[in-house]
Amino acid sequence: MKKYKTLKLFVLFIFIAIAFFFIFKYANTKIEEKKSDDIKTNMLIIQKKVKTINGIKKVNADETVLIGTKLSEIENDDIKNKIKNVGVNDEELEKYFLLNIEDFKNMKIYEELSNVSESEYVVNYELEEVIYLNGINTKDATAYKLSDLNKQ
Repeated sequence: MKKYKTLKLFVLFIFIAIAFFFIFKYANTKIEEKKSDDIKTNMLIIQKKVKTINGIKKVNADETVLIGTKLSEIENDDIKNKIKNVGVNDEELEKYFLLNIEDFKNMKIYEELSNVSESEYVVNYELEEVIYLNGINTKDATAYKLSDLNKQ
């Protein structure tokens, strides 16, 4: 009788351990999905503002309205390497701008964004493209551009 009781406890323990494993895995997946959704939402908010700024630039023929730091002026090799991995070559760096928290505040969109860190987003005002330098893992691959995310 004690043998069966010990066996029942062992089976129960194994069952509970497996259940915790799957619950943890499910919760972790949902957290990652939430992070990805936040990043996509941030990219859409940024793109909307980029379109507005680009329109102002075209109407006024004024480049000074562009917000951010041109990638061609940045000394940080890590950021330049990340942007090259996305497919932007050296000649195009002049058209891309790195945005930081202060830039988002100047754009008046900082309060709308979720979980933003320094130097994560790059924009091209002409193409109205937004790039997330850390990438978003999708089913197929890692996506960096908002236009790539919209294709999926």
